[in-house]
Amino acid sequence: MIFSSLKIGTKIIIAICSILVICMTLLTDVIITNTTKTLQKDAHSILITSAR
Repeated sequence: MIFSSLKIGTKIIIAICSILVICMTLLTDVIITNTTKTLQKDAHSILITSAR
């Protein structure tokens, strides 16, 4: 396997970087989802207010 030839320090760095990338991806997804919902609510409110 490709990881068997790597030193332990390199394996730890790869593991930490992988965990960081996964966490950042999940956090970005949550932020984008919440921002989209908030912007849709605000846009709806503005449309209703301007229609009156």
